[in-house]
Amino acid sequence: MEMLKKCLNPKVLLGLGVVALGIAIFAPKLLASALPLLIIAACPLSMVAMVVMMNKKDKK
Repeated sequence: MEMLKKCLNPKVLLGLGVVALGIAIFAPKLLASALPLLIIAACPLSMVAMVVMMNKKDKK
């Protein structure tokens, strides 16, 4: 479980949750097909966020 916390960025998870909520409100029929895509997108987006944060840290 600790490894999973390190892998997933909380900001990315919050953003994906907002997207899922928006889909649930505006297009509820699409939610079942969109959820697997959102789950799969969590890891790559977290990695991109981590790289961006590491680059900002290195420039200071």
